[in-house]
Amino acid sequence: MASLLRKLQDKSFLSDSEMVIAKYLIENYREVSNLSTRELASRTYSSSAAIVRFSQKLGFKGYSDFRINFLLEIMKHGEEVQAQLISEQDNLETIMRKVREINIDAINKAYDMLNPALLARTLKLFEKATYIDFYVMDRYMNFANEIAETFVLAGKFSSIHNSMPVQYLQAYKTPKRHLGFFISPRGENRLQIDIAKLLKRQSVPTILITASEDSSLSKLVTEHFTVGVGKDIKDLGKLVFTVGVKFITDTLVAALVSRTNIENAEEKYSWLNEKFFY
Repeated sequence: MASLLRKLQDKSFLSDSEMVIAKYLIENYREVSNLSTRELASRTYSSSAAIVRFSQKLGFKGYSDFRINFLLEIMKHGEEVQAQLISEQDNLETIMRKVREINIDAINKAYDMLNPALLARTLKLFEKATYIDFYVMDRYMNFANEIAETFVLAGKFSSIHNSMPVQYLQAYKTPKRHLGFFISPRGENRLQIDIAKLLKRQSVPTILITASEDSSLSKLVTEHFTVGVGKDIKDLGKLVFTVGVKFITDTLVAALVSRTNIENAEEKYSWLNEKFFY
């Protein structure tokens, strides 16, 4: 973590009153750009002089100098700041607010990382495909099922197998007009990599949603989307990744549905629900 952010969490370096200021800054970093010395003092039950002394203790001439450098650190190390969002001292109302902020941040990050050209190329792969074959690990199996249901509205049907060996066998001889869909945070699962190699040898198009831009799996697929992921359980890192994946898939479905005869798609969806309801 950057030295400034580390100092703001160092209880041996800051006094109790200074830790109150530091905690407020970390938890409300979105507001800092608009906070004056007086406003920050009011919100941290201190004084303008205390804010200036706090800034000088951290090695800056004053609060304005500190604020500029603090915001630069936030831009570079946003995930480290998010790691401080959830703590055992938080009450339920605070946790609700912070989880909401994490979700919003995850969507914003996925949006910022989404390239329209990449989306257009991926949509062409979907339009050519008749079936979507999911290749996912156990923990993302239920999520893949939810995604597959939404693809029905766009006239695309999916195959999802709980067993990874069966997924491997499915990839061994994939029919034409199939599209392989991988979900992998790190992109380093050995079996997924082997499956991707099989599909590539058969010239089967593949897409991947991952948190690792330069992973082994990223290098094997036709197209891949990168979304953010947290580094610590306190910032609900798994949630951050899942929210990003959902944003990408929702965008794909919305774009596909916009090009689909929606009445026909809904008729198919209703028929499936009627015939296969348990």
